[in-house]
Amino acid sequence: MMGTAAKITASFLPFLIAAFSLGSCEELAENVDEAKVKIPIKKRVFGLDSLENGGRANEVVLYQCFVDIDVDSVLDAQGLNYIARARANEMVLGIDKPADAELFFLNDAKVTISGDEDFGDEIEIAQTHNINGSDSKVNLEVLDKDVTQEFTNRGVFLRVYATPSMNTFSTDSEIRMFMEGKVSFYMDK
Repeated sequence: MMGTAAKITASFLPFLIAAFSLGSCEELAENVDEAKVKIPIKKRVFGLDSLENGGRANEVVLYQCFVDIDVDSVLDAQGLNYIARARANEMVLGIDKPADAELFFLNDAKVTISGDEDFGDEIEIAQTHNINGSDSKVNLEVLDKDVTQEFTNRGVFLRVYATPSMNTFSTDSEIRMFMEGKVSFYMDK
């Protein structure tokens, strides 16, 4: 049979282990030289009622926009002066409405970003090939590219390219597509 002291020690043992573990994690966090902040690229919805094969490799621009990310606020919140590295984490392209629509009209897609609205210096950050025509959304393969220089203090320009799966595509009712994702900023402490 266990004595009173043994019962008290046994009941407090999980708390002691947890307290020791938390203290160790705090020490590790303090010794890390780099902070990582994931910034969402909020869902951008755009309409599509027709599509024709384009120029270069039959690519067409599906959508482009300015993604407003207040880089200065992110840095201020972390107590830092600059971004050491930035890269995409996740990019998703899909159909928002109608809910039962499918991506049968697309073969390939890619996402680029640029620091200027003319896309003269665009960098490809995500891509997908051979889109399954019965899918309503696709997770693009994110490329491991440092895109730090593309970010202005207010954000970045984003463009979605696609290669149609047929010469022309049109619909009586507009398809509402979407693009969303995440970008990580790595900042030296």
